[in-house]
Amino acid sequence: MDDYIDEFSELVEEAGYVDGLSIVMKFRRGLDRDIQDRIAELVQGRPEDDDLDGWYSAARMFNATGLRIRPSMVRSVQWYPLRVSDQHF
Repeated sequence: MDDYIDEFSELVEEAGYVDGLSIVMKFRRGLDRDIQDRIAELVQGRPEDDDLDGWYSAARMFNATGLRIRPSMVRSVQWYPLRVSDQHF
């Protein structure tokens, strides 16, 4: 999981993404469906949809239980560099 998170973080930085919601959505696509579902269904401690660090922590927690990421998903997610005018300040 740490390798996935490290690579994902690098890609986010390279693409220039700043919108937490969009970043979390892309991160979730690379997770095993069971991990996505377990995090989304948390009653307590569920990270907000734009809380990337919270999703990282939750994914690490569920990965420790033996669930897996789909490594091929990191590169298959569409990454588009943002133009300065696209960024929201």
